[in-house]
Amino acid sequence: MASILNQKASSLGSILNQHRDEILREWIREMSAATRRGDLIKDSEVQEQCSRFIQQLSQAVSAAGTNVQSGAYDGMRELLSEISRSRAVQGFSAKETANFVFSMKRPFFTVIREELRNAASRRKCWNSRLQS
Repeated sequence: MASILNQKASSLGSILNQHRDEILREWIREMSAATRRGDLIKDSEVQEQCSRFIQQLSQAVSAAGTNVQSGAYDGMRELLSEISRSRAVQGFSAKETANFVFSMKRPFFTVIREELRNAASRRKCWNSRLQS
């Protein structure tokens, strides 16, 4: 069971790497005005935080799978602490900071669903060729 979870986590890391730009673009595009708060943070800083978040998550998942207690997740934890601190100083509420982090979910899950659809199509095509 653990090896299956690690294979799936490795696939998630691969998906993050392969679709990094797409996830980043959609994450920033979909972020609501309340989450972005242009009055408190520059768009370039939001872009940098999002980019670093995806990079750290990708590295951690690729290295340690779902074992979030692993040292591979230290960079992710440090980044989240840094983002929380800087946003608190800038005037963001804890809820706004959490919304920033969780707003990555939709673009990431969209890419995962597409990858699963593509994989299912490839399997179906492969199986039909084998049966021919």
